[in-house]
Amino acid sequence: DKKQAEETCDEAVEWLEDLDNKTSEDYALLALIQSFGIQFKGMKAMFISSRIKKNAKKAISMEPKNLRAHYVFASNDFYTPEKYGGGKNAEKFLLKAIALPDQKVKNPFLPSWGKEQAYEMLIKLYIKKKDLANAKKHFKAGIDLYPESYNLKQLAAKLIE
Repeated sequence: DKKQAEETCDEAVEWLEDLDNKTSEDYALLALIQSFGIQFKGMKAMFISSRIKKNAKKAISMEPKNLRAHYVFASNDFYTPEKYGGGKNAEKFLLKAIALPDQKVKNPFLPSWGKEQAYEMLIKLYIKKKDLANAKKHFKAGIDLYPESYNLKQLAAKLIE
C-alpha cells in the first residue's frame, strides 16, 4: 500500500525532525527514512535528496565513527543518478562503513544495523563498475560476517565470470 507507506514515512520523518537534542543515530535514522520515502515524492525528490545529505553529514560530524551515518550517505549517493551528481562518494563512504564497528559499546538496546547493508551495496557498486575482483573480495568478507544473509547470497550468482 504505497499511500500508507508514504504516510508512515512522512510521520516518522516529522517525529524525528521534531525530536529535541538529536543524536548522530537520530540524524542517520532520519536520513534513512527520508531516503526510503523519496520513492513516493516524484519531483520533490531533488529537494529531499539535499535534506538526506544534510542529515547524513550532520550525523557524521556529530559521530565520525557512526557506520550507519556513512552507510546512509553512501546509499543516497549510490541511488542518485550521475546526471544529478550521484555516484561520486558511495565507494568511499561504504568502505568507511564496513571498517567501523557495529557499536562502540556492545549493547542489545543500541542500533547495530548498517554493516550488512553496506557490504551488499558495496558489492553491487563493484558489480556495476565491472570490478569483479573487488566485488568478490568484499563478498567473501561480507558472507563470512553474515553467512545467513539472503541479500548477500543473492549476489553470489552475479560474481561468476
